Formats: sequence, structure tokens, C-alpha cells
Amino acid sequence: MTQMISPERFMNKVLQQSARFDILLLRYLTDLCMTSTYTKTILETHDMLTGQFTLNDIGIERLCFSLNCEHIHRVFNRKSFKKGGRAYGALHQNLPKHMRPHIYIDGEKTAEVDYSAHHIRMLYHKEGIDYKEDPYLVCGGKDLRETFKIVALMSINTKGKRSAYKTIEKQLNANGISPPKIKEPYVWLVKTFRETHKPISKHLFSDVGVDLMNMDSEIMNNILMRLMDKGILGLSVHDSVIVAERYADVLREIMVAEYEKVMKFKPMF
Repeated sequence: MTQMISPERFMNKVLQQSARFDILLLRYLTDLCMTSTYTKTILETHDMLTGQFTLNDIGIERLCFSLNCEHIHRVFNRKSFKKGGRAYGALHQNLPKHMRPHIYIDGEKTAEVDYSAHHIRMLYHKEGIDYKEDPYLVCGGKDLRETFKIVALMSINTKGKRSAYKTIEKQLNANGISPPKIKEPYVWLVKTFRETHKPISKHLFSDVGVDLMNMDSEIMNNILMRLMDKGILGLSVHDSVIVAERYADVLREIMVAEYEKVMKFKPMF
């Protein structure tokens, strides 16, 4: 026997469930805010705010967003079309990396292909060196890889050592990473990276990052245009692209070709 329910009663049930969810979500966020207020250090606060919880903890069985379209726009810097130029504005660009594999395009699973150590490798290629190693791993091993990644990127995006040290400290804190427990850790980190990568050391503290972004934005723009010509939707995340899984090999071929046109070397993935 099928139970009938009036539209009015149905809407009342929906509103009741919505109100219950709102209360649970508000309570959860309030508890999180109060807990983080009483943490003692920046790193403890970071761990609290970036912790991963199952949706069931706040009464959600499944959460799904459906987008009919997204918009991106290129952002240039310093009143010049030769500085910056990366594309921004799309919702998917703000998703944490661990969530991006859950993106679907027209109901299809997706794959994300990204250039490895993009800007550091670009600097080597500008010097005519086909660098194959992981530039962050060689500095201090697996345990310090993420630390040296921040050191590298902040060092090429600042002018002067003092500015680099301050920016590195800020970014390590923002990512919940403790510096090595040694005297003058930021000096040591920069010195180690510089000595490990002598062929590109002249680019440190030169603010070259904004020029590299201009180059990689042109590469990325060409990749997206070529995908579009093939009827393939590509979602860019600065140095990576997300496509339906069945187009991953096509995307990789295009990424190699467009990078090679500009840098004269093959990229690493």
C-alpha cells in the first residue's frame, strides 16, 4: 500500500530536516571556533582547523554540488601583460587537493595531470639544463620535502633575503609545518636550497616568480584552447588540468607539446 503525503506536509518535513541540519552545523562550527580559541600555538590551531572529519559527524549523509558553468579570468600584475597572467575565479581552484579527485565532469570520473616542480624546473630549463630530479626532495629528504618546496617558491617570489625569511616563516606556519629545531632555521633552509641548486641560485630573491607565471599562464592558455578545439573540457588549477578520465592521455600529450614549445625541454609529471 502506498502512503500518500500532501505537498504542504512534504515541505514541512523538508523544512524540519533543514532546520535540524542548520542547528547541527551551527553547533559544530561554534564548538570548532571555541576550541581553536583556546589552543596554545599557531600549529595547534592549524591542526584543528585543517583536520578532516566525516560528514556524518555533523549530520550530513552526502553532499553534492552541481555546476552548470564556471568562469575564469586572467590576472596580470604590475600594469603589464608580461607579469603574471594566471587564470583565477573558478570554484574548483579553491578545493583542497585531496577533494579534487571527487570532481565529476558530465557524470564521468576525472583525472588531474600536473607539472612536477613547475617553476623550479622552468628555471633550470631557462639555463639550458634538463633537470630530472625532484628539486625539493634532494635538499633534505622526504621529511623536509614540503618544507623545501615552500623555501624554494618563496625565495623566487621575493626580493632580498630578509623578505624571503619572513615569507617562509609565514607560509610554514600557515601550512602547519614546524621549522627545523636549529639555530637560525630559515637562514639554514635558504642556504641549503641555494647550495643544492647552484645552477639557478642567481634567480633567488630576484622576484622572478611573476615572470615565470606569465610564461606558464601562456602555456596553460594554449593547453585549454587545444582541449576546447577537441571538444574536451579542461579545468585548470594553475599548473595542473582536470579532465574526464578517458582524456588523460590526450591531455598529457598536449601538456608536453605546449611546454616544449616554450621551454625547449620536456616537462616532468
